[in-house]
Amino acid sequence: MNLLNNWRDKRNQKRLEDAAKKPAARRLILSEIYHYFKVRGLRWPTAEQALQWAHTESGEVAEQLLAQQPGWIRNNPENKDEYSEEKFLEEISDQVLMLLVAGMVMGYDILEVMQDKMNRKLDELT
Repeated sequence: MNLLNNWRDKRNQKRLEDAAKKPAARRLILSEIYHYFKVRGLRWPTAEQALQWAHTESGEVAEQLLAQQPGWIRNNPENKDEYSEEKFLEEISDQVLMLLVAGMVMGYDILEVMQDKMNRKLDELT
């Protein structure tokens, strides 16, 4: 099993490096993600794991939204952040990060896929 995982890691490494060779703005964000993971010594998740992490971040976004609504009694409020727009936006960015990572480890640039889909949908209108 370790040989299979090693092969997958090498294949994903190649895909990650290729994904970092995209057009300027997208290449910048993808290479920054690659750099962030490398410098922090983070392990690259599989696409499925990245999607699971994105899902957990969705809960943190929802928790920030609930934190701004009065009248809720929260479990362990001493361990919960009060609502702040900065924290809310950071949680959204964490979610987007993990969605981009899911695409990167699959060898795709999700922003490019999104742009292609939007262009196709717009072309269908004409």
